[in-house]
Amino acid sequence: MLLAVTADLHYPKTSELVLLRLVYDLHRLRPDVLVLAGDLGETSAYAAPCLALFRELPCPKLVLAGNHDLYPASCVDKRLDPAGRFLPGNTSYGGASSKQLWQGELCRQIESVGGIWLEDLVYVRPPVAIVGTIAWYDYSAAEPGLGYSPEVYAREKHFFSTDDRINWPWSDLEFAAEVSAAFLQRLDAAVARPDVEHIVVVTHVPILEPQLARRPGDKFWSFSNAYFGNLTLGQAVLQRPKVCLVVSGHTHYFRRSVVLAPNGRVVQTVVVGRRNRHPAFLSFRVPPPALPCCSGIPGSRSGSAQH
Repeated sequence: MLLAVTADLHYPKTSELVLLRLVYDLHRLRPDVLVLAGDLGETSAYAAPCLALFRELPCPKLVLAGNHDLYPASCVDKRLDPAGRFLPGNTSYGGASSKQLWQGELCRQIESVGGIWLEDLVYVRPPVAIVGTIAWYDYSAAEPGLGYSPEVYAREKHFFSTDDRINWPWSDLEFAAEVSAAFLQRLDAAVARPDVEHIVVVTHVPILEPQLARRPGDKFWSFSNAYFGNLTLGQAVLQRPKVCLVVSGHTHYFRRSVVLAPNGRVVQTVVVGRRNRHPAFLSFRVPPPALPCCSGIPGSRSGSAQH
């Protein structure tokens, strides 16, 4: 199976022309499956219109939500008032709430333009299964030596992230736990299938240490990493057999490495980054060796690859 994965398209901040060039490169690649791993739009208003640009691509298009895709459609974009003070978080006017988006509305919008909502299913093309999730951050990716409590990361988040635009009732830890539990159930279902020999895990938020960009001497960066990973989920994923590849988005920094799982299996880890500030895609041959066979840059002549 030839798998392509893209992420962090951020339409319309990324222009339609740039995205159509990426679609053109995907047409040339002719993948068997495309996964769009979150942040299709700058807010939920643009997720489905972004996916619609890929409609003519003749392959299944599996879609995950990113944090931006859960911002209410009419959320306030300017976060400072005229006096330079932060506006209250979770300010929005009309449209579906973040809770409504997560609990079905965003899925409905994605499916209306031909997408397949990956958060709720296991996609199987024997002998390969693709299992995905948004993988919300649980602060476990912050530099361990900082020693701050979860309450501190929750309280200070608005200085490091725009996710205070999200207006659901859950804390980050509650949402991360709920999403992780449901995802691991799907992953275990894939492991149990006799027709599945290789599992690809796709997440929006990175889940493994090699996927993170570390700057040990930068305390601000080390603190902000709390909102860019869920290493708790990654540890659970590595305990599962058959996983051969983990691909994530969210940080905009391309990363590639391998880790040795406790079961002795080599797992490739990748973050779909950006090149020249443009979204890209990576392609993989699965079953292993699951090594990127090309990297894609919109508008390039060859095939294509912090928030």
